[in-house]
Parts: sequence; C-alpha cells; structure tokens
Amino acid sequence: MKLFLLILAAFLTTDLYAQVTPLEQLNFGKIVISDNQSVSSMTLLPSNTNTLTNKIYLLEKGHAAELLLEGYPARIQVNVSDFVSDQPLNNIFGGAPLILNQLIYNTTITTDTTGTALLRVGGQLSTSGDGNTYKDGIFDTTIEVTLNY
Repeated sequence: MKLFLLILAAFLTTDLYAQVTPLEQLNFGKIVISDNQSVSSMTLLPSNTNTLTNKIYLLEKGHAAELLLEGYPARIQVNVSDFVSDQPLNNIFGGAPLILNQLIYNTTITTDTTGTALLRVGGQLSTSGDGNTYKDGIFDTTIEVTLNY
C-alpha cells in the first residue's frame, strides 16, 4: 500500500509546479479620441503592431501582455481561451468606459523541451460612438485567460 501512495503522489504533483508568471501587462499605450460621434477602435496584435480606425490616435505606443508558462510537460500543446466580449475598461477617474471587444492571441501554444512557453496577448478596444466625451485618465480592467493541456 505504501508503494501505491508514493506512485500516486508522484503523478499528482506534476501539475503543482506548473505556473504562469505575468512578465508584461496588456497596455494599449496613450491614446487620444478626438471625436466620439462614431465608433473608433484600436487593435494591438500580439506582435505589438497597431491598427487604428476613425478618430482614435496613438500618442505613445503600448505593448501586448506577456505570460511565461513554466513547469509544464515538455513539448505539449496548451490551449488558450477567454470569455472577454465587450468588457468595459473603466476610467479610474470616472466617466464613460472604453470597451475591450476581444483579446487576440494564438489559441494553441507548444511548450519547449523544458516545459516553458511564452504567451503574448493583444486585444481590440473601441469607443462607444455615442457622442459623449471621454475624461483623461487611466482605463483599467481585469481579464482572465484559461490554459488547458
């Protein structure tokens, strides 16, 4: 019975060492919205490439999030998912929120021979397009990404 418990413990502890460490938070940079009469949007790809539409302008470039996966089995596929869909980005000083339409990332990544991988996460945000002006400030939200293997 003792041998069985040791073997079972060895199988159960492999996942205890798997961890995700945020290296960089998703940051869209400093933007200006010159007119909110129509919806404007900004897309930040995991490669840190930006696309802007309508009346949104980039003053200072941001960067994609970077998550370091460590302690996973070697050379396995990790499936990535999220539930973000038009999630509000609230201004810490009040006022109307921006909208985080979606996160952008590779839906599968593969760990290397040491069980390590790097996940880069970009996203798309948009304005309301309702004519209201946005206050200066820092827009913030918390998001969750699910990793399955």
